Amino acid sequence: MFSQDNSSHSWAKDSSNSLKRKGLLRLVGENSHISTQLPPCRLRSPTLPFSGESVSTAVLPIDAQLDNLDEASRLHLTRLIKDHRVINALNHFADNISRLKEQRQRLTRLDACTKDVLRPMLDIKHIVIADIQDRGIVVERTIAYLNLNVFLKLADFALQDRMHLEPYSSDDWLSLALSIYFLHEITHISQGIPRHEDVQAIKSINQTSGIRLLVELDLRSDYLAARTLSILETFRENGSYNGSLYEEHFYLIWCKVCRGMLKTFSKPSSREDKIRRIFGYLLMSCVIKNSYLHRSPIKLSGELLPDWTPDLKSLSISTNRQPWITRESVDPIKMQEIQCLILEAQYDDAEEKIANIWRNLPK
Repeated sequence: MFSQDNSSHSWAKDSSNSLKRKGLLRLVGENSHISTQLPPCRLRSPTLPFSGESVSTAVLPIDAQLDNLDEASRLHLTRLIKDHRVINALNHFADNISRLKEQRQRLTRLDACTKDVLRPMLDIKHIVIADIQDRGIVVERTIAYLNLNVFLKLADFALQDRMHLEPYSSDDWLSLALSIYFLHEITHISQGIPRHEDVQAIKSINQTSGIRLLVELDLRSDYLAARTLSILETFRENGSYNGSLYEEHFYLIWCKVCRGMLKTFSKPSSREDKIRRIFGYLLMSCVIKNSYLHRSPIKLSGELLPDWTPDLKSLSISTNRQPWITRESVDPIKMQEIQCLILEAQYDDAEEKIANIWRNLPK
């Protein structure tokens, strides 16, 4: 749901040039050109130390690469980084990545699947916001390049669409959204699809099964990113893991942060893989929201991938590559209505109709 559409563009063919510091503006970290004397992230309770491990105060530096930007992008970026909420969000985003690296042993002990999120980031020591065209993230040695257009869109949404951010402030929402996007994209490295060429290779094997696999991997990346960050937020607030607190963070991150990201990135598309991707996300939202509101444990251990027959009369759902619900009868008129609502980006209405179908499925 958060990935940029990959294209045939290439970037940084000469990696030695892309690693030069020429044209970089330090936003976060030592010798920052931007003041970082800002209020701390507004948590509901004071930040507690992470029990069991020492936590360093070192935060990954974040730079913006200014070389080769067109005038409109340069002005847009300049305007945003003058806003203290944006710089505050970048500070907390950098802190999240630093803490995830430091807490990796605790995280993987709690859930071994978080290795897919954490392993690719262990060597990263520097984040650069850059125009990398249609790539989400490019990792070169110790540097992770983050897509400039993604940053601009998320920052604009955070500053301009306050109504959809509650209960978060603009800077808190933006820091979480950047973290989710970063974790989602970097998980694709563990999945073996870090580059456009890798995606095309999967599609070339079998167009139908290949596209389905890519939807599955995207939904799994969504889940792992939200789960990993929710555990970190629980550690930060409580000092140790707490199930009910984790479920609250997971609910808020999935249904508030990720929903805003969906509004930011999604474009109307009649492609079935795009519709299935959003259907899967909204289906997971139903399960997560229902569990949270009824104070019952969230019964998810991975993505929910929907499949339907061409006549829309049967629905199947798999999770962790295993069938869960197989060819159950559903109302084709309702299924068609859901698809139309997704095409119109009417996600709240689509989720309500998906919830009605979900209630009648055998669990």
